[in-house]
Amino acid sequence: MSAAHEPTSRRVVALFPDPDDAPTRTTRARTSHVEDAGRRGARATSVHARATRGAREPRTLERTEHSGIHDQPRARRRDPLPEDIELALTNLGEDVYQLTVAIREVETRMVVASYEPAVLGLAESVEDRLHHAKRIRDTLAAIHLIALHPGPRRLLENEAPLPPFLKGVVIWCDGVVDALRVLAVELESRDADWLGLHKRLDDAARFLFPALVIQVRAHLDALREEVRLDETRREKVSEMSYLLEELFAVIRHLNVALKRME
Repeated sequence: MSAAHEPTSRRVVALFPDPDDAPTRTTRARTSHVEDAGRRGARATSVHARATRGAREPRTLERTEHSGIHDQPRARRRDPLPEDIELALTNLGEDVYQLTVAIREVETRMVVASYEPAVLGLAESVEDRLHHAKRIRDTLAAIHLIALHPGPRRLLENEAPLPPFLKGVVIWCDGVVDALRVLAVELESRDADWLGLHKRLDDAARFLFPALVIQVRAHLDALREEVRLDETRREKVSEMSYLLEELFAVIRHLNVALKRME
């Protein structure tokens, strides 16, 4: 399955409004190699461990030599993000991009494939599951954008349950897409390995952590109470809550659909 690469820089990745419109990056052109889920899991653990660094101190404005008052900046800049939140945002942005590449690879393969009438129904089933995977990808992209706001980004703080949950979702979804890729190739020769398919799906499912859903919801409830007097932050936290509930629902739907494949 495709790798959830760690960032090469500390900047927050700016996602494209529609990830399908993202241009191909020559430095990331990797459409055939797929990493093992266990290696992805080890990479995820490493990313989480690196998120324990302390927060950056806000940059202060210097005083002018003659006036004694603060210089006015030419452009209004946001305060630097704490390192743990910036790292979580950067990783999520990279993960969504890599998931986009993996999904596009399977779609491209199926467009040029020639399926016999006997397996067209199964090919349509693969496309249906890919559609669920794209909904998960799109929801993750929306979560990334809303998490840039001061209220919701508190959910990405160090030791918060949301970052490891999202990392597990990405690894699982990437594993599902890879399993569908293998099945799409096998259907071209009408030689589908159903035992192999379910083995790959079971391996990917190990990275879903349902227990963290309860913790994420509890963290959301606490954050709502904390920002209830701040209208802007309250609205953004509510938007994040809606997106997370949508993510939980799409995950359930895809899980059910995968179990029906045979």
